[in-house]
Amino acid sequence: MSKQGAIRTVLLIVIVLGISFAVYTAIHTYRSLPEAYAAWDTGTLLVAFMQVNGDQWPTDWDDLVSVRDSSRPMIFSGGYTSRGEFSDNGEVKRQLSKYVSVDWSYESFSGSLANPVTRLDGSKFDVVWVGGEPNEMIRTYVQHVVGTRR
Repeated sequence: MSKQGAIRTVLLIVIVLGISFAVYTAIHTYRSLPEAYAAWDTGTLLVAFMQVNGDQWPTDWDDLVSVRDSSRPMIFSGGYTSRGEFSDNGEVKRQLSKYVSVDWSYESFSGSLANPVTRLDGSKFDVVWVGGEPNEMIRTYVQHVVGTRR
């Protein structure tokens, strides 16, 4: 093979690998979006629950979704049905628990680095939105609000 042929082959391999990586990344991100949105919604609800319940942690999904109302729109799990009606808490609970696990025995205290919200297998989330990682949302709330009260 000539030097020019070898360069073309290497260039072709690099291009194919680059395109393959870009496609894989796009597909992985697309498949992870529901989980990322569910994580964000769960973090939002957990902080809202603590705000209205004296910084207490919810005991289960029913407890958590009890703080849901029309003034707190949900990103992933929806706030409204296709007919424009406010969706019921059972549907929201079903959607969130399909992607997210919550440690209901978590105790919030300033300085805690625990991750009470994880993927169903207990691992960290692969894809999250900036400002939408639920454990960071909880830590920020606990550090800035709960920590100043104790």
